[in-house]
Amino acid sequence: MNGNKPTHKVQFGSVSVAVWSNDIETGNGTRTVQRVTAERRYKDKDGTWKSTGSFSATTDLNRLILALQKAQEYVLMNPPRKGEDEGGDENGLP
Repeated sequence: MNGNKPTHKVQFGSVSVAVWSNDIETGNGTRTVQRVTAERRYKDKDGTWKSTGSFSATTDLNRLILALQKAQEYVLMNPPRKGEDEGGDENGLP
């Protein structure tokens, strides 16, 4: 997520969810893990675009849920290659 581009992005209005593929080093070598970030874009009082991880329960929550569902669909349909992120976290936990 350090300057690279997401492998997939879903946006509904001002809410977006991105899927990222990152290589990490483990005791068993390098593997690719998928991560998900969510943000809401808005303009501040000066008209400058900003982003936040805070969402309005009344206007953003449904968009966020839908975007997360679409991101989940992408991740399930595009699993990492054999020997890469096969579920769980870096410690092998589900």
